[in-house]
Amino acid sequence: MMKAKSLQRDVSKSKAIRRMILSVTARRDSRDILIWSLDKFGEVPAKRYRSLLIQALHDLEVDPMRRAVERVQI
Repeated sequence: MMKAKSLQRDVSKSKAIRRMILSVTARRDSRDILIWSLDKFGEVPAKRYRSLLIQALHDLEVDPMRRAVERVQI
């Protein structure tokens, strides 16, 4: 019997093509967040944030089982 962790590793290492499909609500929220970011912080930071969001979604497409970065509590 295959263990869950072993199965997760096999799935995350699979070369199958994945495509993330965002709901209408998620796309609208993303747009609103980017508009807010532009208004509050300006064009350059908003573009960096947009790139970060795009990269995060791409990373999830490539490996949906990837570990998140741990946040350090301040």
